[in-house]
This record gives sequence, C-alpha cells and structure tokens, in this order.
Amino acid sequence: VWDFLKYAAHEDEDVRNVPLLQPYGKEFGMHPGDFGVAAVVGHNKDDDNGNSVQKNSGDGIIILGAAWIRQIHDKGGFCKTRDNLPELAMAVHPTHQGKGIGTLLLKNLLRQLEQQHHQGMDGQETLRGICLSCRTDNTAALRLYNKLGFTEIEGSEISNRAGGTS
Repeated sequence: VWDFLKYAAHEDEDVRNVPLLQPYGKEFGMHPGDFGVAAVVGHNKDDDNGNSVQKNSGDGIIILGAAWIRQIHDKGGFCKTRDNLPELAMAVHPTHQGKGIGTLLLKNLLRQLEQQHHQGMDGQETLRGICLSCRTDNTAALRLYNKLGFTEIEGSEISNRAGGTS
C-alpha cells in the first residue's frame, strides 16, 4: 500500500512518515472495511528441467497498480462528507500509466464491493458511496472517475499539499 500511496500522492520519497497520509496506509487490512485490489503480473521462470513455469509466490510478482478503500473519516483524510463515506486511494506505477490499468482496477474494486455489500458480507450495511480526493490538474484520473459515475461534491475543493487544488 505504501509504495502506491507514494505514487497517488505524487511523491518521490517514502510517505510512511507523512502525517497527512498515515490514515490511508497505516495498518491497512487490519480494520473493518479495509478492502483493496491490485493489478499484478508474474515472471516466467525456467524450472530445473528447462520448462517454463509461472511463479506463484510474491517473489517475481510485479504489482502494476493498486486501489483500496477504508473508513478514515475519524482519522483524517481529505474527504469531508456528512455520510462518513469510505475513502478511495489508488495509483498505477508511473511506467504502466495510460494503459487502462487504472480503469480495470477501479471497475474491479467497485464490482467486488457491490457483490460484498449485496451479499451482506461482514455484517456491513449497504454501501452508500465512496469518497475520493483528486487533484484538479489530474485530468486523466478525473475522466476515469467521471466515466465510472463519480460526481464532484460542490464546495469540496481544498488546497492540497502540493499547493494546488483537489
């Protein structure tokens, strides 16, 4: 999560110690409602007999992108809504951007969330929505979010860490 949070925040350095970003990554997966997906590819490797085999462990797996949600309204975050919606974070590795990976990630995340909440998994109530914060100059991401049905919340613009608007 931390590597992709770095890309989402448009940072060059590790973001584990950036206070504003702690709610998005700290102890991810250890709290109710934490949920995410990743786009991965694996390396082919020859076995001892020279046959090509697919690695099935974390070793040799390349993560191209990740998308995740979590309830952080009480821990910080950039989305401020009355409904205390879970907040989305996502990023695609810079060398793989512009290839449709972000679209696949977000569609997959939304589909799985819909299935989970439709089936009433984890005893959770029906998901009312997802909140996200996006820099206004990130036109590719804004197009994706609009295409998938996200809408802007009037009056939600804030100054971001980079000096722009989100």
